[in-house]
Amino acid sequence: MTPEVIKKPKEEYVRESAFLNFSEEKQERLRKRFWAKVDIKKSNDCWNWKSYLYDHKDGYGAFKYSNSPLRAHRVSWVISFEMPIKKGLVIAHSCDNRICCNPDHIFIGTQMANHKDATQKNRKPTDKKTGQFIKLTNPNPT
Repeated sequence: MTPEVIKKPKEEYVRESAFLNFSEEKQERLRKRFWAKVDIKKSNDCWNWKSYLYDHKDGYGAFKYSNSPLRAHRVSWVISFEMPIKKGLVIAHSCDNRICCNPDHIFIGTQMANHKDATQKNRKPTDKKTGQFIKLTNPNPT
């Protein structure tokens, strides 16, 4: 009688998490290439993405790797904290600036928590090119 093989379910991560599987040399090259595309300022300021936008209608930064765009703020999370992002989780901005890549301005959570944060802040997107948000003066127009 052969023993039963129990397969452990594979956890799935977003594409940006693949950086953690690369050699240290390759990770360092990618970090340098990535941060060269970010306008790094003081730690409490937004560090805006200076390169392509992921999709011109949503305003997120796009870091191109292997002919595939990756969301810049997700790449920032993975390379800054060396922590993968499980599918189903989001990297949200505490600053409400979609092109911000400052690791101090992003956090991991659920889509529901991100929507709750947006509701509490009463924010809506205004500028598709920059991804900046503003507070509405009248969130419930009649």
